[in-house]
Amino acid sequence: MKPTDWAEVERIYAAGIANGNATFAEATPSMEDFFAPRIPRLNHVDVDMVGNMLG
Repeated sequence: MKPTDWAEVERIYAAGIANGNATFAEATPSMEDFFAPRIPRLNHVDVDMVGNMLG
C-alpha cells in the first residue's frame, strides 16, 4: 500500500464504516493518521487483473 492508494483505501474504509462491519470509527482518518501506526512493508492492497483495488 502506497500513499497514492489512499483515495481507494479511504473509499473502502468509508464503506466499512457505513455498513458497520469494519470498525467502530465514525469517520475515516486522515491519510497521515491512517498510515502512522502501520509498518509500510506489511501493508498490502488487493487488486484485480486490470488494477482495480478490491480491498
